[in-house]
Amino acid sequence: MDAIYLTVLLLYSIFIAAMHAGLKRLMSPAGAELPRLSVILPVRNEQNHIAACLASLAQQTYPKELYEVTVIDDESSDGTAEQVEQWCRDHPNFQLVRKTTNAAFNGSPKKRAIQLGIEHSVGDLIITTDADCRFSKNWLRCMAAAFSAEIGAVASWVHVPANGTLLSRVEELDSMSYSLVGAACIALGYPILANGANFAYRRQAYDQIGGFQGIDCLASGDDDLLLQKLHQQGRWRIGFSDSSETIVTTRSCTGWKAFFQQRVRWASKSGVYKESVQAVLFVLFVLMLCYLSSLIMLIAQPTAARAALVVGKMVADYTLLRVVARKFGTTFRLSAFLTAELVQAIYLPAIALWGALVGSFEWKDRRYRHGRIDAKNHPAKPIPSLSIPEPDHSMAGKLAQK
Repeated sequence: MDAIYLTVLLLYSIFIAAMHAGLKRLMSPAGAELPRLSVILPVRNEQNHIAACLASLAQQTYPKELYEVTVIDDESSDGTAEQVEQWCRDHPNFQLVRKTTNAAFNGSPKKRAIQLGIEHSVGDLIITTDADCRFSKNWLRCMAAAFSAEIGAVASWVHVPANGTLLSRVEELDSMSYSLVGAACIALGYPILANGANFAYRRQAYDQIGGFQGIDCLASGDDDLLLQKLHQQGRWRIGFSDSSETIVTTRSCTGWKAFFQQRVRWASKSGVYKESVQAVLFVLFVLMLCYLSSLIMLIAQPTAARAALVVGKMVADYTLLRVVARKFGTTFRLSAFLTAELVQAIYLPAIALWGALVGSFEWKDRRYRHGRIDAKNHPAKPIPSLSIPEPDHSMAGKLAQK
């Protein structure tokens, strides 16, 4: 058994070394062009967060005549749509689109909302985000600058700041971990992760791959599945903006139940990853199980190999995460890290097993099973054709329609 623990430590050390190498390759391009941008913001029951998000988007230094914000209301039952409608009256480059058909239950309501927003927008670059996010004033300018002629999509950092609770510390650790793995893999030429709260792609690239066609049956995956689909198509390179100006901050979950549901939702799409990605995820799952078992057995029956695995993984993780913490401008106390690391060792295998064996979760008052709408709660309905006016593909024309 000790030989297995030492082998696990070696494999994990190789993985961490690869992540370090990827992070060192990251660059922050400084493109001079100012393309037309369309920020796509799908919302559902976000009346407590939408006003601050819209204000943050309105304060961008990007020329207002060159960017628009399209908010898609996904059948909110609170005052979200009314708030956005009022905001749009005073801000001509903002618009509200209402998704009023329940037919989206045949697939992913969020992807359908994003698709609808893209159909009603005119920008050459599509940038997606969420209602609980906040941005620097130069966010749009720096995201646009990360595009060169051969790049079809750009991802960037998402940070969940800790607020003193254990849950927020765990989420901050997670946000750093996911962001750095996504960034490093993109830099190494193997893009697998992105976060829809801070993701941009060319309209041309989106159209070439047929948008969400083929991945629209899953609730999640409007980010990483689209990223992987674009990469497999092979016409475009994938970029990552390492600028501190493109860090998007978002809030932590409201409680452990919401946290668990969110993680199961994220895990629900892994079954459609290509085989090589699934193989890597399976190896990491086995490594985490070995790490958890070594933690438990180290107390009852300590050995040098178990101690080496536990200490080695903690040191490797801490060293790597400190690099990202400096980018986020946040303090990274050792005690908080150790606590979050131990909690993560428990919940990651648990969520992976739950997702594989049960696969049920709730999201935005809708129930899903194995990534798909639960037919028992939301019967499938024929999808009617939506009446969408032919857009005027000029920013001036779009603004004039308001």
